[in-house]
Amino acid sequence: AIAIHPKLPPQTLGEFITYVKARPGQLAYGHGGTGTSTHLSGELFKQLAGGLDLISVPYKGLNPAFADVISGQIAMVTTNVTSQVTGFHKTQQLRLLAVNSPTRIDAAPDIPTATEAGLPGMVAQTFFAIFAPANMPGAILEALNAPTQAALKDEDVRQTLMRAGFDPLPGYARAEAKRYIADEYARWEPIVKRLKPEG
Repeated sequence: AIAIHPKLPPQTLGEFITYVKARPGQLAYGHGGTGTSTHLSGELFKQLAGGLDLISVPYKGLNPAFADVISGQIAMVTTNVTSQVTGFHKTQQLRLLAVNSPTRIDAAPDIPTATEAGLPGMVAQTFFAIFAPANMPGAILEALNAPTQAALKDEDVRQTLMRAGFDPLPGYARAEAKRYIADEYARWEPIVKRLKPEG
């Protein structure tokens, strides 16, 4: 998600982009560390918004970034949507402007997607998978896959994940997962190559 200090004037993602463009090099965004998904999300946001001059500030994890955006030391944070983040939004310690998913998420149904908010292509999702050695026999892979798929359909498991801020989706079959990972590599590699080492 894209979240900002709640006392900043912008109320929407479009207004925030305009606000940053009027202050080139004056505002900063925080993320969980150089090369993390939250860092790459911030760089994708800057690119898609027309090359924003928004300073990247790497933190050792997101908690110190939350502290600085809540206190107004930085303007924005790129973050995963967790129960902590939705809690900050509900208590008006942060203002969530958009979620970076293809559709709205159950954990924050009132927050528009970045695409809905006028920034098509701003999709940055964290996903989890079980990986195994490349030469593992297919029968063993299927033996691992079947209970994983069953767990993702279990309502207790789904509710536990949702309480933690996750938006559980149906599990990908092996071929779908491989295709998804290949697509993610293709999408993020150009952004990684453009980044210069920080610090």
